[in-house]
Amino acid sequence: MRLGEAVLAIAGGAGGWLVTIALALTLAVVPSADCAPGDDALWSGTAVFGVVGALGAWLAGVGVRQRASLRWLALAALPLVAFDLAWIAPAIASTSLGDASLCARSELAPSAWERAWPPIQTLALLAALAQAWRYWRPREAGSTSATSAE
Repeated sequence: MRLGEAVLAIAGGAGGWLVTIALALTLAVVPSADCAPGDDALWSGTAVFGVVGALGAWLAGVGVRQRASLRWLALAALPLVAFDLAWIAPAIASTSLGDASLCARSELAPSAWERAWPPIQTLALLAALAQAWRYWRPREAGSTSATSAE
């Protein structure tokens, strides 16, 4: 691997993990956010950030060849992702498939953003888990992608 490719892999992988961690931190505070019934700002903004977070998880895959130096970023994201999935996954049944609003004070039917929000966030977080697995899984014995850093 050339030096430029190694720098791109490390920068892309680290940047992807930092975006993914930022998404996970944002989602961790959403349950305590004050939402107004009928206002979609919280759901639309974080749904767009969920798409950006999924792209960040994809970008983290660029650095998988340099995983020895980046795997600790993946490990930092795991507890946040698990915490987020624990409260987002049940929202799929109640909001996306049911008729409950994500806003606790609302008795209105969920909006289109509220219905789309839990699946978008779940897919972004599952993408992060898949990348973390790629970073931490053992290498195959005959792997040719091993770097001198490992």
